Amino acid sequence: MSDVPYGFEKPVAKTLHDMARAAGQRGGAAGGMPEQRRVAIALTPGGGVPALSGTTPGTATITLCQIDGTNGVVTTSVQETGYNLDCTAIPENCYVTIEREYIGGAWIINPPPITDLRLDGSNLQYKRGCTWATWTTGTSC
Repeated sequence: MSDVPYGFEKPVAKTLHDMARAAGQRGGAAGGMPEQRRVAIALTPGGGVPALSGTTPGTATITLCQIDGTNGVVTTSVQETGYNLDCTAIPENCYVTIEREYIGGAWIINPPPITDLRLDGSNLQYKRGCTWATWTTGTSC
């Protein structure tokens, strides 16, 4: 069995293999993070993070956080650009987990799940993180 991925020619497969090996040695292609630090905690900014638009991810400057045994989740002074690949915006001032994208090293934001639904007048709303947002507005039939 060949070690060349299906659909790739040998020179391209070798380049991909070399990139993957180099990324593994550095802990990430661009981040230089050790293997055990591929996931982190971040706080979204005021205004939140916009949704994916076509093939363009929503972006925002997020603040990295850490869990302190005494004080709980605390913010650090480190800020990074985070990318939202979800079709809905991520609320402001919301703690999220983020992961490094393997090839380019970008921080990908894991959006908080929708945890509740409610009807507020004619507005169907969902709760994501700590924030309620209107999903759709009903009209009379």
